Amino acid sequence: MKVIYILMYLSLAFIGCKKSNTCTNAEITKLFRGTACEKWAISVGHNVYPTSNLPATFEQDNLKVCVVYNLYGDPKMCPCCGGTIAEIISIKKR
Repeated sequence: MKVIYILMYLSLAFIGCKKSNTCTNAEITKLFRGTACEKWAISVGHNVYPTSNLPATFEQDNLKVCVVYNLYGDPKMCPCCGGTIAEIISIKKR
């Protein structure tokens, strides 16, 4: 019986734990300037990731931000889409 209580306690402890989302320094930039594919992106280190959910108040080129984001692969096969996309979870100006 004690084993069952211990296992229940441990399972609840793991369920309640959340991964810490740390804010990453980034810069807002625009990809594909002057084309029909022009879109906003975040530059993190040497990587640039397009994003579709950048808040309008952050649509400023070279704006320094702190961002929490998830990367996902977009399987679309069109000239202006597809590839690795950044989904912004939270963002604030630095």
